[in-house]
Amino acid sequence: MQQEAILQTDPCRPATAGAKLLDGAGLRSTRPRRAIADILFGRSYYHFTADEIFAVAAETGQRLSMATIYNTLNEFAAHGLIRRLATAGGPAQFDIGTGDHHHFHVEADNRVIDIEPEEIAFARLPEPPQGYRIANIDVMIRLEPVGPQSTGEIA
Repeated sequence: MQQEAILQTDPCRPATAGAKLLDGAGLRSTRPRRAIADILFGRSYYHFTADEIFAVAAETGQRLSMATIYNTLNEFAAHGLIRRLATAGGPAQFDIGTGDHHHFHVEADNRVIDIEPEEIAFARLPEPPQGYRIANIDVMIRLEPVGPQSTGEIA
């Protein structure tokens, strides 16, 4: 199913979901921001790269540069609408799920899979340095495919 970016070009039209989110975050509602917000928050899954946003925008006739997409994603992250994930290698991954949860990272294809918070437990956390508090704990478990089982025999 093709994702469509809905743009508010007519002031008489009701605000899109993206425009409402921008307003709630205190961000100015520009055409590129609305297009990206509508793409992001109309998706059926939560993890994405700037390249994926670029592809969906192009499919729907939106002309957005990669610089605009990256700048907008970083602005959205700074305002708490999305979060940037700490993945190793590959393009930056973002997540619209900003609540506490953890991730598996399949390094072979840069795929991210959610882990529910109750699936991970911590017995003890270190005390943060003087003047700091723990704001969040993000666990990223990196995965690699299991290779063929070795029988121990030499061929």
